[in-house]
Amino acid sequence: MLHGFIPPHRYFPYLTWTEIQSMPERENVVIVQPVGAIEQHGPHLPIVVDSAIAMGVLGKALEKLEADVPVYALPCLYYGKSNEHWHFPGTITLSAQTLLLVLMEVADSLYRSGFRKLIFMNAHGGQPQVIEIVARDIHQKYEDFLVFPLFTWRVPNIAKELLTQKN
Repeated sequence: MLHGFIPPHRYFPYLTWTEIQSMPERENVVIVQPVGAIEQHGPHLPIVVDSAIAMGVLGKALEKLEADVPVYALPCLYYGKSNEHWHFPGTITLSAQTLLLVLMEVADSLYRSGFRKLIFMNAHGGQPQVIEIVARDIHQKYEDFLVFPLFTWRVPNIAKELLTQKN
């Protein structure tokens, strides 16, 4: 089960290319790219904590969506910018430049496929600034591409800014 916490019908890699090609109004489909890290969280926790939190929170959020809301999750980007933890064994880190390039190329690929809404859902404290830069650069490159950098830990505090009342 590659989808883990993600509802299988919301897991983008399970779609075929023909399903994507025939998807109505791809420009209104929201794609979520979870971004985590592989790093220490003390001697009592596994090094996958940030990535697992990203996938768990995203999975629960996707379960709550009504079936007609077009949102799909990409596989988690498990490696992040974790150089502040590199002296701990097991840390796998990308440079800021590599993370930026990977996210830019994911966005380029989605844009070529006709998608125009992308959320970078970050769950690691060492990279919000990189993800914010990527979001600005993508939007500058493609003015009709809406890119939202979300830091999982801030969402509960900014929920009122992100959501509107349902009438």
